[in-house]
Amino acid sequence: MKTTDNANGTTGVLIRRLNNLNTGERRTVFCAEHGIDFKTGASYNGVYYTPTNSNIRKACKVAYLGWYKNNGGYTVDGGILASDMKWVKWDYVFTQQYIWEILGQSNATFVKSDEQQGYIDFKNRINNEIADIEKRPSFNGSTITIVVKAEVTEVPAVQVAEVQAVKVPKVLRTKRKSLRKRTEDTIIEMADWGYADD
Repeated sequence: MKTTDNANGTTGVLIRRLNNLNTGERRTVFCAEHGIDFKTGASYNGVYYTPTNSNIRKACKVAYLGWYKNNGGYTVDGGILASDMKWVKWDYVFTQQYIWEILGQSNATFVKSDEQQGYIDFKNRINNEIADIEKRPSFNGSTITIVVKAEVTEVPAVQVAEVQAVKVPKVLRTKRKSLRKRTEDTIIEMADWGYADD
């Protein structure tokens, strides 16, 4: 797939994977430095870290929502170029292009009009999903007392979705499954808990 960045070249957006030479594990990866050569077959050492830059954090959300959420179990290889893999290839290439755009490294458009429209639709979907993730629950900034005096048989979905959006200290974290079976009196105070982006 070619963009205005590579329209005159022999290849379009490169599809990349990382191979761990020690374990043999393979992962689909994305480039965060547009235009910087990353040699095929070369060995690189890297470290995991928690990004603090807001653009890198957004790029990570795009990588998750655009690729890993739906295709995370698939490691790209030559098979992604097959005609029946078109949508998987589009997911990868659109995710890569949007990452570069967010990082301010490329504002390219796709040469083919159907691909460009697909990219616009992709970005709109991803932006809506990011906005949903970043919504604050209705009880944000409130003090909430939760009292459980009987077995909970069903937790309304809306409340569960709102609770999942709040960062709760490890001592208060529990799985929904375990909430259904608790029968003892339990009081959990949650004062001024807000949305956390990490």
